[in-house]
Amino acid sequence: MDIGGLFLLAGEVVPASVRRSFRADLAVQVVAVVAAAAVRPFTEVAFGILAPMGALGLMALWAGRHAVFKPKPPKQPA
Repeated sequence: MDIGGLFLLAGEVVPASVRRSFRADLAVQVVAVVAAAAVRPFTEVAFGILAPMGALGLMALWAGRHAVFKPKPPKQPA
């Protein structure tokens, strides 16, 4: 299990359709909150830049439950 596979669904851990769906959701959230923060930078709207953390969390949750990771290599004797 690696961080890229868990949080960004990188590699062959999930089907391509699932990966596209989650990444599109993340991209839409990032574009929307950056645009909103650019329009009103010094207000509470600027805190919206934290919204994509929800998409990243859902990606990690989905990957933790449904993704197929490569088996861990055996330990080498010390």
